[in-house]
Amino acid sequence: MIDIGTELLPAAQAEVIGLAVLRADRTVQQKVGRLVEWLPALGADCCLCTLLVGMEAEMAALSEGRRDVIALSGVRAELPGLDRPVTAVILWNGDQSHYVVIAMPDFTARQAEIMFESERRARRLMEQQLEAANSEVRFASLARTRLRLARDLHDTLVHSIIALLTQIRLTRHFLATDPARVSDGLAIAEEAAINGLARARDAIARLRMPDDLEPGSDVEEMLSDFARQTGIEVSTRIDDGARAGLQD
Repeated sequence: MIDIGTELLPAAQAEVIGLAVLRADRTVQQKVGRLVEWLPALGADCCLCTLLVGMEAEMAALSEGRRDVIALSGVRAELPGLDRPVTAVILWNGDQSHYVVIAMPDFTARQAEIMFESERRARRLMEQQLEAANSEVRFASLARTRLRLARDLHDTLVHSIIALLTQIRLTRHFLATDPARVSDGLAIAEEAAINGLARARDAIARLRMPDDLEPGSDVEEMLSDFARQTGIEVSTRIDDGARAGLQD
């Protein structure tokens, strides 16, 4: 049987394992190493600690030879500085009528924790990348919408200016040939200026307030651009109710 003095004590003193001796009445007789500090103080019943609470029957079965060992795998002792899982094994030394507790780091559980943490980090990274990609798509859609509105504004201004120039030239011609028609020409020029100004103001307002745009059209346009660039056939169907919700 295990001899605490000669076989395991050096390893416990070197903090490789934790070692403890429990009397037959389950009271703690000796503790060596930080890995068994989860046991109660010397002289206390070991079943008072969190890891062994309610295990009186199992301890009795061990001392009576009805079971060979008690193993607690992958448990985490709530101790300062002990940040890794511990596997604890309890044996019965019949020659000396006491229990022997051996605690050692559970490297398998630790590796599982490392793997799970790595997976969580990878998932967070993927979520961040997806969020960044979504932001880029939204920005690209907004930029494309602004560019379209800027082109509309440019076309509106150019059309209005051309119409005004044409009417001004006609009015100048009427001034020399038919002065009675000058008033009509000025009225037409004024109407063209008013209409052009209204259209320009509308385009500028839409350019400044992208939230008032119609996202449904943007979605369809984005999918059309994607189909043109990739050659992949894309079909779009937006219900009337959903389209109204997007416009709201």
